[in-house]
Amino acid sequence: MIHNLQSDQFSKLFAECPDPVLDAFFAAGAIQSFPKGKAIFSQDSTPKNIYFLLGGMVKIHTIGDSEQVMIKDIIYPSNFFGENALFCSSDTTESAVSIADKTEVLVIQVDTFKMLTAQHPILLTILLNEIGKKLVQKEEKLASFHFNDAKSRIVNFIKETASMVGTKVGYETLIKHSFTQQDIANITGTSRQTVTFVMNSLKKSNIIHFDRRRILIRDLSLL
Repeated sequence: MIHNLQSDQFSKLFAECPDPVLDAFFAAGAIQSFPKGKAIFSQDSTPKNIYFLLGGMVKIHTIGDSEQVMIKDIIYPSNFFGENALFCSSDTTESAVSIADKTEVLVIQVDTFKMLTAQHPILLTILLNEIGKKLVQKEEKLASFHFNDAKSRIVNFIKETASMVGTKVGYETLIKHSFTQQDIANITGTSRQTVTFVMNSLKKSNIIHFDRRRILIRDLSLL
């Protein structure tokens, strides 16, 4: 079956889908690879596809008139992005960029995906449920920006990343990543200097250790 190679990534997202529906889903798209820093789609382009992340990591960002960057979301494997193309045909206001050494996505044209959901309504149900979860997460992030201080937002980002891509080793959790400190600042609505200060403070307290590619959380309960 076509989807076997992707079963681990999508076992949770498509747990309720029968095999024939999954076969049709994977047959409808094409797998594409993107190196780190490569745009999957760009701001002000016309959206034509919906993307399902098989491996790697993607940031969704918007660049303002003053060239300031706001990272709106981080996409992890077994999730999707570009869904606005299903509901709006105007040019997109955001870009999707690979932030892993190798990012693989299943690309499905919007018209093809609409036909798929018409034939297999369970796919539309799954998509709408996940979009609902995304909206809740965005509301929580907005509330965090309003109510939490800079340190709390940075710590919450580390915890979230650990829950998504961390590897547990005893009490320790290892995060392999490609974020720069400026990326973390753009995600958390802080400054690079603040990120550096908070990360170094956590390191000094022996709560985390980190380098450019890894964050080791000594004990997640201490964060």
